[in-house]
Amino acid sequence: MKPDLPFAIVLPCSFSRCYQQKDGNLLAEFQTSAVGSHKIEVLESGRLIHGAPFYCNSYDPSSVRLSGLPPRHRKQPSGVPVQFQVDRRQAGRSDLDVTVTSPLGDALPVEVRGMTDDEHVDLVEFRPDAAGESCVPG
Repeated sequence: MKPDLPFAIVLPCSFSRCYQQKDGNLLAEFQTSAVGSHKIEVLESGRLIHGAPFYCNSYDPSSVRLSGLPPRHRKQPSGVPVQFQVDRRQAGRSDLDVTVTSPLGDALPVEVRGMTDDEHVDLVEFRPDAAGESCVPG
């Protein structure tokens, strides 16, 4: 198996795990070393198997950066909108799922809008339903 890393750099890949499934197929798991789009070529006897190459995207959620959040332990008034930015430029492509928990422990509705100048930076807005500290896991 050869993964093709972004920017056309090709490196061999060692399996993290390889499983024989009940139907006789093999399931291989591996971890990429770079975020981005990857082309995976699977060879049998030096030839590409049927359906290859395969494509996938890898991402690194620890590389997502939040900015513009109110300081910790600062009580936000109820009903006043709070905005912050989510920067995913270094994290790779993936779906964005934002959860904000109110001071009462409930999940708050959030609005996510893409920034017009950068598709990898989003503006998130929520309205606390009670005065206090809302939680944005990060």
